[in-house]
Amino acid sequence: MDLDFFGERLDKNCWYAEADPTTAWREGFGWLLRLRTVFGATILETIATILSIALAQPWWVSLSLAIAAGVTTWMIFVIRKLRVRQLWVGKSAHQFFHCLREDVNEIIQLAVDETDQGSSLYKHRYRQFHCDAAERIAEYFRNATDDRSVGCCIRLAVDPDQYVTFGRSKRLNPNRSALSLPIPADQGVARILRLKNKLGVYFFTG
Repeated sequence: MDLDFFGERLDKNCWYAEADPTTAWREGFGWLLRLRTVFGATILETIATILSIALAQPWWVSLSLAIAAGVTTWMIFVIRKLRVRQLWVGKSAHQFFHCLREDVNEIIQLAVDETDQGSSLYKHRYRQFHCDAAERIAEYFRNATDDRSVGCCIRLAVDPDQYVTFGRSKRLNPNRSALSLPIPADQGVARILRLKNKLGVYFFTG
């Protein structure tokens, strides 16, 4: 099905260039957040402060100008950081769904390939799929929280009685993959999810 969005034809083969967070933040009002703008504003405020002192203005005028310069510079840096982080969060979310679609399509094609090579590739890609998904989920939350230590693991119910880890992100302990044990459905996180009808978000600290 083809759609028309603001006069532009959209279909399943329509692709758009992905925004680059390292440069996209400068678009629109972003040019106000450039370093040259920050330093320019700081220099002007400094000159104004020096002139107020040279012209023997009251002390509170000079102090107000100095404080205004500091607050303005700090606010610009904060807004710039938040804008860049927002773009990285959007990029990681886009990457997750884009790669999820491509990976699932590839795995489905390999699943129906009856050759020995296709069967071998299918098993490899299926095992790798969950680790890739866990890493992309972790990357999203690393950008959203500005915490590079965030990791992610994916546990799936292999039967009604236990949950097994199928995927781990890169920042988790690699030795856990060999030592990890299935979680019984009546214990820990699995039990809480069942009590809450598999709904909600849970935070664990320790």
